[in-house]
Amino acid sequence: MRADEWISWNHIKARSGVNWCQEFRDVYNNMTNKPPKELAQLYNTFVKTLVDGGVWTKLEYLNIKTAHTNQNGEAQINWITPTIKNTINGTMTFNAFSGFTGSTNGYIATGIIPSTSTKLLQNSTCYFFYKNKIGAAGKSDGGTIGVNGHMLNASTHLTEGILTYNRVNNISTSADSAGVTTFTGLWILNRTDSSKFDIWHGKTKVITKNKASTGRPDREFYEFVLNDATLTGFSNAEYSLHGLGSGLTDAEITILSDAVDILMTAMNNTIQYDETKWGDSVVLADYTTHKARSAFSEYSFNFSGTRIYITANPTIYSIFPALSYLTIFVNGELNQRVTFSSFTEKEITLPAGSKIITIVTAVNSKPSSTFLGVYPTILKAISTITPIAPASVSDKIVFIGDSIFSGANATYPETQGCSRLFKLENGIDVGCLVWGWATLSEMASDSGKIAITVTHIQNLLSNATGTKKVICNLGTNDHALLGLSAANYGTYYGNLLDAIHSADENIKIWCVSPILRLDGYENSTLDDYRTAVGNVCAARSSYATHIPGKPILSSGDYADTVHPSTTGQKKLKDAIYAVVYP
Repeated sequence: MRADEWISWNHIKARSGVNWCQEFRDVYNNMTNKPPKELAQLYNTFVKTLVDGGVWTKLEYLNIKTAHTNQNGEAQINWITPTIKNTINGTMTFNAFSGFTGSTNGYIATGIIPSTSTKLLQNSTCYFFYKNKIGAAGKSDGGTIGVNGHMLNASTHLTEGILTYNRVNNISTSADSAGVTTFTGLWILNRTDSSKFDIWHGKTKVITKNKASTGRPDREFYEFVLNDATLTGFSNAEYSLHGLGSGLTDAEITILSDAVDILMTAMNNTIQYDETKWGDSVVLADYTTHKARSAFSEYSFNFSGTRIYITANPTIYSIFPALSYLTIFVNGELNQRVTFSSFTEKEITLPAGSKIITIVTAVNSKPSSTFLGVYPTILKAISTITPIAPASVSDKIVFIGDSIFSGANATYPETQGCSRLFKLENGIDVGCLVWGWATLSEMASDSGKIAITVTHIQNLLSNATGTKKVICNLGTNDHALLGLSAANYGTYYGNLLDAIHSADENIKIWCVSPILRLDGYENSTLDDYRTAVGNVCAARSSYATHIPGKPILSSGDYADTVHPSTTGQKKLKDAIYAVVYP
């Protein structure tokens, strides 16, 4: 074998997990969608710890619910016999890296019947689970009561903090109290004695229940509910794992608890999202499910892993599916566009090595009262994400406008739209108070609207330490959609400029009057708008400059009768740039 062949083969071995323990490789091979390398390494360490500690051979069932996906049942595998999966019934919600959340009718059937098990013995049984988030009190974490009356069940969240209804192969209960106040984490019910069993919370033995074993239940063990004749106590908590096996020694319980703690700490650290680190961004509206951020908001972070997971709400998809995406930049270069068609999580593969990742939001639109766009809500990764706070800049521009300044009809607005070209071609930091259907009226027709607009402008300029600029292009929608008079248009425009100047006298403003339209709304009234912009700026010439918009583009520069094409966006940018930076 040649040297290059040897190197290649060893690379393949390392990537395919040849050095993993056999027990985990069996699990990995039965996952249709393989976990990312970082997660696989965590899983292998977890499994090997249990194998080396003697715990693995005692287990009959182990279901790790913290998979990266459950598209093909990856979070339903019985890791002890990985060719077998459990069965979901009713409504269950899967959360990547976290587990399953129950409901009023959801449960998971394990396929394990204690009375026929070779490892769950009458005087040697262990049942454990990790509760990641609590649900309603007084529910079952999972269990079974047989036709024969014998019971294996956990109910670790009772309002009084007691552990009355927990049983391991016994019938009667006892009203004993352990003063439990923390209900999440690892719980272990462990019997190694005919006369008693213990309940552990992590490595802490919280109570010994002096209940003699009476026999093993002969109904299937269910998770999230007690499997009796009618199904009782559906839990709506979130669980990350469940396991069943023979009774463990105290030392083995410590090994299990430590291994679970390391794994769950890593899983719970996957959500690494700091909303304060958004740059060139303001929240236009805070809805129940998401925050509507301004167009082309940026979230940058240092990252050395190869996969991130983004959850986003694409409210724009039903109207403008072609604009329903987020853009990923790697070290300042466009890497990929990630399309969202529903409020879901997407796995994003990235190049290896240390790098700066930037997530850029897309175009916003507001055809009615609600902002539409693609709005991130969660960012996850197994590798560490280190957010980069927005840097201070000496020169910054805030664009105010509608779909024209959004670059909506460019092939890719986030890289080819007028406002973004200032950043990508000239390295100028920009903030974009722009959205489709935007009008001057909704931003400046009264003092309340003006106050909101000015606050947004100030926030977008907050990282500027030197020259602050505003470039405004509004009016074509006031004319075509609202029929606003030129007189009122001029009044609103003047009031907005006065308010911006009053808030910060260091802000310089350039006002681009409405550009050419190719439809019936290109008329004398629109020319009156243009005149009004010129007059408004002339009256405030110390800080406001008029840029005539109509001469900038010709008919061949449009994608339709209103919006510039990709070429038109570039011409618009160059014309404005020449005035702002003469």
